Amino acid sequence: MLRGRMKKRILLAVAAVLVIAAAAAGLYLFDSAGPTPEALAFNAQYDQFKSTADGHIHWHPASPSGTGLIFYQGGKVQAQAYGPLLLPLLDHGVDVFLPEMPFNLAVFDANAAAEIIEAHPEISTWWLGGHSLGGAMAADFVYENPELVDALILLAAYPQESKPLNDYSGEVLAFFGTRDGLVSVKEISKWEALLPLHTRVVMVEGGNHAQFGSYGDQKDDLKALISSENQQQFVRDAWLTLMASESTLVFEGVIASVEGNRFLVETIGSNLFEVAWVDLMPEAEILDSEGRALSQAALTAGAEVEVTILPAIRESYPVQVSAVKVVIQ
Repeated sequence: MLRGRMKKRILLAVAAVLVIAAAAAGLYLFDSAGPTPEALAFNAQYDQFKSTADGHIHWHPASPSGTGLIFYQGGKVQAQAYGPLLLPLLDHGVDVFLPEMPFNLAVFDANAAAEIIEAHPEISTWWLGGHSLGGAMAADFVYENPELVDALILLAAYPQESKPLNDYSGEVLAFFGTRDGLVSVKEISKWEALLPLHTRVVMVEGGNHAQFGSYGDQKDDLKALISSENQQQFVRDAWLTLMASESTLVFEGVIASVEGNRFLVETIGSNLFEVAWVDLMPEAEILDSEGRALSQAALTAGAEVEVTILPAIRESYPVQVSAVKVVIQ
């Protein structure tokens, strides 16, 4: 009798634990961060371009450019929280697609992009982007289907070590906030080893993890030093500028200081960064405004310059870039 009662108690205890675990799992899976009221109001401005298809939401621009963006949201974040970041791309002719991920977790449908791409043969250029977990799953998709994606855009995200993208030939942009409390900027060099050499890493000075989207604060994140609007505008401007560039970028500025083979420049009117360390490539040209060759000694503090750089923007603050040509104004 005693053994029977003990067995019954054990079974009841096990059942209780299973019920609690199932309830906890349910709470986790069904609880997610939604768009802020401001984000919903912003998104509503684009309702005329919006349609809902099987498994995704599609915004079609008035003047399509033939480029489509598929974006995977961060883990446990509702997709429309990224509307304020992404929907202004419609003004540049970009079709925007947000897959409806199960439980708002891209890990449950990392191949969502394939169906969208197949359903839209009229789009010739495909960008795939993602934030945090969504970015990692976007990288997974590119690893498995490199021929389908022309460019990968990562926001506070990086590939899995088991699925490196070193051989991927498409464009790769990787954005990180200097105030990200969930993704340590100190480890960016480690993640860069998983990406192709031509990856362009852009640091968002003062930006944090959550403000790549519009869903409010996030646990363990750091307080941003810039507004979410400014962070998203910076990312969008840099994104469009870098994707539009062929193989180089050009900016103007004033040399603040010179150290050996590099100089610090304060930019004028640049959407990418305010200040940067410029390293001279071995074959870099140094010219005057008339196109005459100058020596490196002509690079002095206070000189106004036009700098042509390779598109890779390396981590740190100030950012680090590599110049192929410097014209002294």
